Amino acid sequence: MIDYINGCDISVVNAVKGFGNDGINALLKYKGSLITLITRYGYEADGVIRYVIKYGDEAIDAMNNGINPALIKNLDDLHIAPIDYVEYNIVSQEIAASKIIMLIEWALH
Repeated sequence: MIDYINGCDISVVNAVKGFGNDGINALLKYKGSLITLITRYGYEADGVIRYVIKYGDEAIDAMNNGINPALIKNLDDLHIAPIDYVEYNIVSQEIAASKIIMLIEWALH
């Protein structure tokens, strides 16, 4: 375990360490998938780890489909979890953004 963590890029280690044991466990469980997402969404690395810890495989799948952590947060705030994305046909960043706009407009009327 320590060897694996020591072999990671410092940006990955820094992103994970803020989440304590949960972050380390996520890194050990998702390994390359999590590292790829942290690298891709480096400016949102905290969100990557937060939603992988919270939603697991569904968050990994969503981010692999281009749905960034900020959109996951916005959908989460609207009580739509990554496990619900298939039901709502949220399969890309564009669709996620349009669903958020649609739900906000619906709530305002």
